[in-house]
Amino acid sequence: MAYIIGLLSEIEQAELGRRGWEIEDCPPIESERISNPLPGGDGRAMKMCWVDSDMFQVMTGPDWEPTPDR
Repeated sequence: MAYIIGLLSEIEQAELGRRGWEIEDCPPIESERISNPLPGGDGRAMKMCWVDSDMFQVMTGPDWEPTPDR
């Protein structure tokens, strides 16, 4: 499964919701010591949304090496 995870403000999250994206809370990432929301930050919080069941479908472009079967 492929997710996009990143920082979103409330306004950005509302805009993505308006566009049809389902935004979820991001689980804590202990190894990176990132919490939700970030302490002392600018009001943005770690959020995630599901984008595809096949990571190779979303990993395209000149920076990605092609796979033999794609």
